[in-house]
Amino acid sequence: MSAKGYVKRIPLEEYTVQNRGGVGSKSMTTYEDDDVEKIVTTNTHTDLLIFTSFGKVYRIRAHQVPEMSKQSKGVPFINLISIEKDEKVISLLSVDNYEQGQYLFTVTRQGVVKKTPLEEYSRINRNGKIALGMREDDMLIKAMIVSDIDEIIIGSSKGKVVRFEASEARSMGRTATGVKGIDLSDDLKSKVVGASKTTQGKYILSVGQDGFGKMTEVNEYRMTKRGAKGVKSIDVEKAGYLKFVEVVNGSEDILIITKLGITIRTTLDQVATSGRGAKGVKVISLKD
Repeated sequence: MSAKGYVKRIPLEEYTVQNRGGVGSKSMTTYEDDDVEKIVTTNTHTDLLIFTSFGKVYRIRAHQVPEMSKQSKGVPFINLISIEKDEKVISLLSVDNYEQGQYLFTVTRQGVVKKTPLEEYSRINRNGKIALGMREDDMLIKAMIVSDIDEIIIGSSKGKVVRFEASEARSMGRTATGVKGIDLSDDLKSKVVGASKTTQGKYILSVGQDGFGKMTEVNEYRMTKRGAKGVKSIDVEKAGYLKFVEVVNGSEDILIITKLGITIRTTLDQVATSGRGAKGVKVISLKD
């Protein structure tokens, strides 16, 4: 999906694996003032939960998104769901089922988290419902499915990561605002750039804005209480501000997208494993 609200479906096999440090290929042609915003891996029979800047959520089937070439611009979300004129799509979540005991866990740019029973979202349609009560100057960063035994990690642009148990966030209704997940008070410019759960793997992948990335074992990040300031995850002085953080198992292929729509697909076994304070290795070569 693009920042201006265009979306399309592309077969994954169209992306060939490249060595790390490659220059990538074009994943989406965008309009001059538009940028690539997000890529979601899914299948055609899965539900897509679509979250917007108004704190609403919409539900469609993945096959309803038109399949197009890498070079096409896609179609506007307004063709698929009943969004309002100034409503912007923020996040997509692929959902296979709505089992009891599972929760939708949301994380906002200002570090606010909320946990809501997943079944509350099973009957949503293309007209949408309220997903979370966000503050006016906040926005959604991540939505994921968790259980109470999961551990959550949240990363900030200043290179800090907090790790805590999902059970520390009490269950709330769809329209609630949530509680503090990470303390960003040390720097007013700091914002959340990513969140994940540790059951996805044993490493935390950190990527800086200058194209450097690395994997660090989850166990190097000490457990804290929800709302803590976190620990250092990458050397921002050398790698640039943290732009992406995710838990991985170390054998996946990853897609990295620049604001110009350039994408590289590479295998994580080419990304070095190093300590929390390192800058990592070059994973994509950025053009001026």
